[in-house]
Amino acid sequence: MYQYRYKTTRGEYWKMSMYFIYHSMTGMVNLVFTAALIALTCAKWESSGTVFRICMVLGCCLFPILQPLAVYLSAGKLASGSGEDTEIRLDDVGIQVKVGNTYDKIPWRKMVRIAKLPGMAIIFTDPSHGYLLTDRVIGEDKATFYDWLMKKQSQIQVKSKETRQSQDQEETMIKKKIFCLWAAALILSGCAGVFQGKEKETEPDFVLTYAENQAEDYPTTQGADKFAELVKEKTEGKVEILVNAGGSLGDEKSVIEQLQFGGIDFARVSISTVAEYIPKLNVLQMPYLYTGADHMWKVLEGPIGDDFLNSFDGSGLIALSWYDAGARSFYNSIKPIEKLEDIKGMTIRVQESELMSDTVRALGAVPVPMIYGEVYSGLQTGKVDGAENNWPSYESAGHYEVAKYFTVDEHSRVPEVQIASTYTWNKLPEEYREIIRECAQESAWYERSQWKARESISRQRVETKGCVITQLSPEEKLRFQQAVMPLYEKYCAEYVDIIDEIVAEGW
Repeated sequence: MYQYRYKTTRGEYWKMSMYFIYHSMTGMVNLVFTAALIALTCAKWESSGTVFRICMVLGCCLFPILQPLAVYLSAGKLASGSGEDTEIRLDDVGIQVKVGNTYDKIPWRKMVRIAKLPGMAIIFTDPSHGYLLTDRVIGEDKATFYDWLMKKQSQIQVKSKETRQSQDQEETMIKKKIFCLWAAALILSGCAGVFQGKEKETEPDFVLTYAENQAEDYPTTQGADKFAELVKEKTEGKVEILVNAGGSLGDEKSVIEQLQFGGIDFARVSISTVAEYIPKLNVLQMPYLYTGADHMWKVLEGPIGDDFLNSFDGSGLIALSWYDAGARSFYNSIKPIEKLEDIKGMTIRVQESELMSDTVRALGAVPVPMIYGEVYSGLQTGKVDGAENNWPSYESAGHYEVAKYFTVDEHSRVPEVQIASTYTWNKLPEEYREIIRECAQESAWYERSQWKARESISRQRVETKGCVITQLSPEEKLRFQQAVMPLYEKYCAEYVDIIDEIVAEGW
């Protein structure tokens, strides 16, 4: 067992960043670009004017001097903003990390990889986040420790070739985006100094990350973008939130885990996922609980909804606002589901949620937990017969192409929630917290309007594609409802009063 308490320095962050830059395609491009520019400068120097010479000199200095300096300045901000010391304990089971009041425990099988760099090692919890341990922290025992640590690679869950390729592509794309953004920012900042009369943009006090697993044009992503826009506007550029869409920061479960120790700052997640950490939230997603959308929003926007937002205390998460996710219904590739007997025996993809698994099981089908990004191929290859989701997800992910039978049963209305990391939240001044809460609520109203419009468009699109849409009769829907009633006793025995209050709001 090994145990350390430390705070990573500017120099260590800088060394790590430069290593990854110059051990990647980005570093090769840097070197080739600089060499080519130096050759061009030498060839054209005598015949060129002053402006050309200045541009060439600046270009030659871009990667050898300016880039390391920019990385060094960024490393300084990262080191100064790290806050509390990190306490980490490593044993044969996994790692335990404590930062301030935040505690996290991660087994080796959930790690992505371990990287040994000169003078340091990184334990990656996802493709872009991890824990840095350096020679300075480890001390004289470094040789023994590094040898022991690298042997832990065997305990990390082996991923399929397809998954590894997908991860590699994802990491490459992220690096390309980061590099392009950095280069653009650097060039533009240089231009601002050359051309007089340009107003210098406010330097942010905080640059924060936001995880979103849907595509750029999806209503929840549009809501997240609006949230980031409003925060930047109302803090006058002092707080900048970078929205990472398309699941680039991981699936919802891993995102929540990263939020709990400050690896990610904000996110939008389904309460189906977060209910694994806060069981009380299961109440809001019980099958066939609401009579319709108006009923659900009456509950969420009233005292009941406020009480649930306040129930996140102690989870390492701060709940900010509710997002719409419509009603979830079943769809499959085999046949229309017109009665309860039709779904029996079908394999149905579900979120990584015990409640959703039990719901499908109560209806006589077989639940198959699967991450969202794998559903299309699962339907296409027959790994699953069907899935359940809302209209926009069914359409935008192309699931209608491989599962044309859609049954409108609206078995659940599972709201989404915008959340913040408690670790990040505690670092923010009170004035910024108030603004962020206001912006989160404002973005929620915007997202709801976008959702309503998108829901109608998505349904029209799949209808024109020849999908078979089945509406359950009132009698059959009642049979579906009766089949899942035992789940209320299992999940909500402690919350009968709240269930009664929610039902009463629909009368």
